Amino acid sequence: MAVVVVLDGQTFKRHKDVLSIWSPYFAALFRGPWADREHVDFTGNISATTLEVVMQFVYTGVFEKWEIQGDIETLEDILEATDYFGMNYLEEQVSGVLALRGKIEHHNKKGMPNEDSERTDIQGICLF
Repeated sequence: MAVVVVLDGQTFKRHKDVLSIWSPYFAALFRGPWADREHVDFTGNISATTLEVVMQFVYTGVFEKWEIQGDIETLEDILEATDYFGMNYLEEQVSGVLALRGKIEHHNKKGMPNEDSERTDIQGICLF
């Protein structure tokens, strides 16, 4: 059964069962009196970009590109959303990327490694 998730004017048509498998938040949302719900509006601290990343992960099981291209602030937003939705596996992946980013930024302040080698390190570690 499909549900339309709306945030900041963007719509995401998704399957309730898929969302429920990955997230206790969605599992609870689609039980009981809300089981027939076909539309969910989000407001608050989650951006449409963050929700898009979370939804992509739900369907692919892959935390793509954001390991490399996401800035620290975006990664922190994604981490908050994973905590809110109870998505422990994705939360672990994002936390790992943030930890790695912190180490890389620390090395950069010392003048090593250079930007190109950072990306290689991140790709080699995060894209397994």
